[in-house]
Amino acid sequence: MLTEHNCPHAGNIGALMKTVERLEGAIDGNGSKGLLKDVTINKTEISEMNKDLGSMATSLLALAKSQIEQDAIEKSKVESSDKRSNAVKMVGVLISIVIGSAAVLKIVLDFVAKMNV
Repeated sequence: MLTEHNCPHAGNIGALMKTVERLEGAIDGNGSKGLLKDVTINKTEISEMNKDLGSMATSLLALAKSQIEQDAIEKSKVESSDKRSNAVKMVGVLISIVIGSAAVLKIVLDFVAKMNV
């Protein structure tokens, strides 16, 4: 004859069983998506996001290279403009020196001519 065993932990075991059933339902879905399906979906989305991130990195690199080239072109234009400006200044200085030298030479020649008279 079986006798009924009166276990002091029967309430705890029942609570644990309900918790396990609830967790199994959350994992499997019980008619809804469930954690297993969510994990699969997330893996797919992460994979696609990584591909998109790779494309964005490639585009960003191309944009950075383009910007570097554009900056170099602009710097070259500024340097060329500065060189032209400096050349114009040098021509102005040379013209001033020639005119000043001619004026000094005229003064000296006039002075020598007056002395010889």
